[in-house]
Amino acid sequence: MQVASIELYDLLKIKIGEAEAKTLVTFIEQETENKFEQKKDTLVAELETKMAQLETRLTRSIYMVGLIQYLAMLVSLIAIIKYLM
Repeated sequence: MQVASIELYDLLKIKIGEAEAKTLVTFIEQETENKFEQKKDTLVAELETKMAQLETRLTRSIYMVGLIQYLAMLVSLIAIIKYLM
């Protein structure tokens, strides 16, 4: 148990009894852990989706830059050939 859980347990033990306090604190800890796991899983899924989209955009950009450089070299080569003739 964490410090906050121990303090809650001690307060509840006085009010509702030891067994009920332990059960309630355990339930609260489990629910908190479950909600944390759900939010973590959701966040991880969103992050994976965004990373996949970013990878796609970067790959597309890299290929476009390569294509533009190739076209620039081709046009330069054609201009040089025309100049020499």
